[in-house]
Amino acid sequence: MLLEEGMAALADGDWAVAARSLSEVLGSEPHPAAHFGLGSALWWTGDIREALRHWTAAYQGFRRAGAPAEAIMAAIQLSFVYSSNLGNDIVASGWVRRAVRLASEVDIPLLDGWIALTESVFAPDPSRAVELGRQAHATAVTCADADLEISALTAMGLAHVNAGNTEEGCALLDEAMTAAVGGEAGSPDTVVFTSCLMMRACCSCADFPRVVQWVRALDDFVARFGNPYLHTSCRTHYGEVLAATGDWARAETELMTAMRLAADGLPKVQADAAACLADLRITQGRIDEAREIIRGFGGLPSLAAVTARLQLLDSDLTGAETTLSRGLEQLGSDAAPSARLRELLGFCRLAEGDTRSAAELGRQIATFGTETGCDIIRCRGQRLLGRALALDDPSGDLAPAREALEDALAGFVELDLPLDVANTHMALAELLDSAGDPQALAEARVAQAVFDVLGAAPEADRAASWLRERGEAVARTSGPPSLAGLTRRETEVLGLLGDGLSNPEIAERLFVSRRTVEHHVASILSKLGLRNRTEAAGVAMRHHDDFAPK
Repeated sequence: MLLEEGMAALADGDWAVAARSLSEVLGSEPHPAAHFGLGSALWWTGDIREALRHWTAAYQGFRRAGAPAEAIMAAIQLSFVYSSNLGNDIVASGWVRRAVRLASEVDIPLLDGWIALTESVFAPDPSRAVELGRQAHATAVTCADADLEISALTAMGLAHVNAGNTEEGCALLDEAMTAAVGGEAGSPDTVVFTSCLMMRACCSCADFPRVVQWVRALDDFVARFGNPYLHTSCRTHYGEVLAATGDWARAETELMTAMRLAADGLPKVQADAAACLADLRITQGRIDEAREIIRGFGGLPSLAAVTARLQLLDSDLTGAETTLSRGLEQLGSDAAPSARLRELLGFCRLAEGDTRSAAELGRQIATFGTETGCDIIRCRGQRLLGRALALDDPSGDLAPAREALEDALAGFVELDLPLDVANTHMALAELLDSAGDPQALAEARVAQAVFDVLGAAPEADRAASWLRERGEAVARTSGPPSLAGLTRRETEVLGLLGDGLSNPEIAERLFVSRRTVEHHVASILSKLGLRNRTEAAGVAMRHHDDFAPK
C-alpha cells in the first residue's frame, strides 16, 4: 500500500509525500522500485548525492531480482546524472557501457531504443549522434513510446546544433519541446531531459531568445512539478540566459543555486557556474567579487572569457591574449563558444592599436555566425568589425563602420539583448561623434539609460562621463526606476513589453485598441524617464515580480 501511495505521489509531483511513503517502505524491506522512486523524489528536491545512492541501490536490487529492463533504465539514469550534475563523464561513461552490455543480453527492442538515445547524447561525433538519435526515434515510433520519441527528437536536435546545422537542430528541439509541453510525455523526467538539452543546445549557439520563449511556455509544468532545470549544467545555462536578456536579479538566484548544486561535482562543473556568475559580477562592476568567485579554478576553458576580461581591466593585454589563445586551443576554432573568445581577442587587438587584425577577426566571427545560423555571433562579429573600421581611419569614410554597427544594433534589438543593445549604441555614439554628427548624443543617452537600468555600473558611469564631457546633463538613477507612478493598466502593458510583445500583440492580449496601447506606452516612457521600448523592456525585466497577473 505504501509503495503504491509513494509511486502515485511521485506521478503527481508531490515529492515530499513520495519521499515519506517510499522511505517507510524501505524501512521494512529493500525494495528496488522504492529505492528508484525515492531517488527521483530526492533529485527533484535537489539532494543529488542521496538520489544517486538510492538509484545505485535500485540498480543493485533490480540485478539481484533478475529484472534486466529496470536495471538498464537505472544505469541510464545514473549516467545522465553523473554527467550533468557532477560533471563526472568517466563514471557516466561506465554506466553507459554497462547499460549497453546488459541490453545486448536481452531481446527487448524498446531498450535498444533507449540505449541508442543514451549513446547519442554522449557521442563526441555529431554525425554519429544524429544517426543514433534517428535509431532511437525509429524504435520509439515502432514501439509507440512517446517519452522515447520526444527524447530522441531532442537528442537529434542537440546533435545537429553541435554539427553547425543550427536551423535544422532548433526545429527538432522546438518540435520536442512542443510535444513535451503539450502533455504528450508520460513522465516529468522527459520534460527535464528535453528542457535541459534544449537549454544546452541553445546556449552553445547563443540562441537566448528561444530559451526565454520556451521557459515561459513551461509555467504550468513548473507550477505542478517545480523547476525542470535540475541538472547543474542546465541551471548554469538558465542563469546565463537570464543574464544575457537583462533579468539580472533572477540570473543571480539561478547561478547561486547552480553553484550550490555544483558543490559535490568535479571542478569543471563548479567552474562553469562560477564563470557565469563572475562574468555578471564584472559587468555590474563588482570586480573583487568576480576575482574571488573564480579563485582556485585555473586553466579550464569555461574560465577563459571571464579571466581575460579581468586581465583587460588590469591592462594586462599580454596575459589576456595568452588566456584567450589557450582557450581557443582547448575549445577548437569551430566551437560556437570560441566566438566569444575571438571577440575578446579582437578587443585586445583594438587596445593594442592593431585595427586591421581586429577587423579581420570581426569578419571571421560574423561569417561563422552566418554559416551556423547563429545571429548573436554574427552581430558580435559585425560590432567588432564596425569598431575596428571606425578606428582604422577616423578621418576617412565612416559609412562601412556605421553600416556594420547599425546591422549589429538591429540584430541585438531583434534578439532582445539589452546589454548588447546598449554597448552597440555607445559604439555608434563614439563613431558619430568623430564625424561631428549630433546624433551621437542621442545614441549615448540611450546607452547610458539602459546601462543604468540594468545595473551595469561601470558602463553607465563611462557613458555618463562621455555625455558630460560634451556638455550634457546626466542624472544617474542608480538602478531601475520605481513603478509606483504607473496605473494598473500601464503596469500590465510594461510587463508585456518585457515579454517582447509588439503593440498589436499587447492590444490583442488586453482587448483594447492599438491606439490605446500607443498612449499607454508613451505614458510609461514619460513617467519612467525612458526613451524607447528597449529601455522599457529592461525595466520590466528588473521588476519581473511586480506586475499584475496577466
